[in-house]
Amino acid sequence: MEAPVNQLAILCLSHLGWDWVWQRPQQILTRLAAHYPVVYINEPRHRSSHIETALERVFCEPNLIALQLFSSTLADPGQWSSNQFALIRDYLLELGWLTNAEGATRTARPLIGWFYTPMPVGIIDYIPFNLVIYDAMDELANFKGAPAEIRQHEKRLFAEADLVFAGSPSLCEEKRKHFPLTHLFSSGVDVAHFGNALSGHVDSIPELNEMAHPIIGFYGVLDERLDLQLLDSIACLRPNWTWVMLGPVTKIDPQELPKRKNILYPGMKHYDELPSYLSAFDVAIMPFALNKVTIYLRPTKLLEFMAARKPIVSTPLHDVCAIGSPAVSVAATPEQFIAAIESALNETPEEKAARVNAQTELVLMNSWETIVENIRVLIDEALPQNL
Repeated sequence: MEAPVNQLAILCLSHLGWDWVWQRPQQILTRLAAHYPVVYINEPRHRSSHIETALERVFCEPNLIALQLFSSTLADPGQWSSNQFALIRDYLLELGWLTNAEGATRTARPLIGWFYTPMPVGIIDYIPFNLVIYDAMDELANFKGAPAEIRQHEKRLFAEADLVFAGSPSLCEEKRKHFPLTHLFSSGVDVAHFGNALSGHVDSIPELNEMAHPIIGFYGVLDERLDLQLLDSIACLRPNWTWVMLGPVTKIDPQELPKRKNILYPGMKHYDELPSYLSAFDVAIMPFALNKVTIYLRPTKLLEFMAARKPIVSTPLHDVCAIGSPAVSVAATPEQFIAAIESALNETPEEKAARVNAQTELVLMNSWETIVENIRVLIDEALPQNL
């Protein structure tokens, strides 16, 4: 990753594996990597080894490297240690992003510390970042199994941060209580990629070809944010419809998923495959539970469904209700959910035109390209002028 010595570089520390579900961090940082070199560090994983800590490459492009951090002494998920921080610092020294002079570590080029989780905030004691960014995509403290120290670490991260971003309007309001100048960057959409679902530039999905229509679909992580009782109830109410729940299962027992003949769980699929699945959906659904984990949620898939011009039915998440009809329909009970889906299946040409127009306007306003360009403006304004 050779670059001019005065070129800005980004070190990102995240709770999400780069090689897992392709979402907000990958969308933003791949685009920033067109301008600055990026190193992305996955949250530590435990691995039995005689080596206490190790970094292994999981992704590499000319201007972006993703590394998995391993620990043989990891006690709990989400925990980072001083040994790991020292290992990351040594890696940046080898990369030439840092220098050691007169016993002090200094940056060899302007360096951003970019955090998706507050848990590794202690690395600031090891690396003298020129700019610290906290991109809060979720209220991680509310998630199942969240580290007990996360709010304490977030408090320090707010104190150290130069820029804070939030991934939804309601989350932005919450973060502004702690960092008044928090900037709202709701998750965006790769317009061209998901537009393939309506352009015909997708492959058919063999496992869906024989399924009965209508196909009612969802993709995303299957975890504690989903209302599994609602899913079971609506699938029971319409046993002749096909319900597709696409994505990896995490933080819940797979046995908790409703087991019905008309519910299909294809598992995790590559990001490139999602438009093909989406093209097969007659209606897209977001059956999220209303709980402390989803209180600030505005799902990334919302705009992706819109880019494919799919009718959408969602539970009444705060930031989804704020968008409202005709771009998305909201339903709270199983009966309301079924009624909203049936209305979508039977919409008139005039109703479809109004929905598509509303969706298209939102999609064009929220492309990842637009979001990243706005972020770059903020970075340029926030960097110290003497760099």
